[in-house]
Amino acid sequence: MGRRIRSDGSAVGAWDSSNVEAFIRYTVEKGYNIYGWELGNELCGGGVGTRVAPDQHASDTIVLHNKVQEIYKDVANKPIVLAPGGFFDVNWFTDFLRRTNNAVDLLTQAFAFLGFLPELETKMATREKQLVRENGRFVV
Repeated sequence: MGRRIRSDGSAVGAWDSSNVEAFIRYTVEKGYNIYGWELGNELCGGGVGTRVAPDQHASDTIVLHNKVQEIYKDVANKPIVLAPGGFFDVNWFTDFLRRTNNAVDLLTQAFAFLGFLPELETKMATREKQLVRENGRFVV
């Protein structure tokens, strides 16, 4: 049961949600206020080492959405379900979102230059600081 990683870096097989379900239940029992749950990090598109196909990730996200609805059924403030943070790949995300059947409340994206374009990274950092000074918070 669970995923296996192919030699090309793709992860295949159904997601075993039991550990996440136990963790979510734990946070509810403790009364922790969780804003949102996100499945995976940088597993979309080309991925970073490992990746999950959009149809499988959509299926897994629907499972997460259903778990959140079930576990938080008696909780006033239900957390949202976030789409996977990752590098933007228009084809991957289009396919993924089409398959999620409205199980996603918010789409997130990873945004890191990792030193590839230092002059652009400096410009972006300067702009982010300016936005904080102007607004007291980030607005994206």
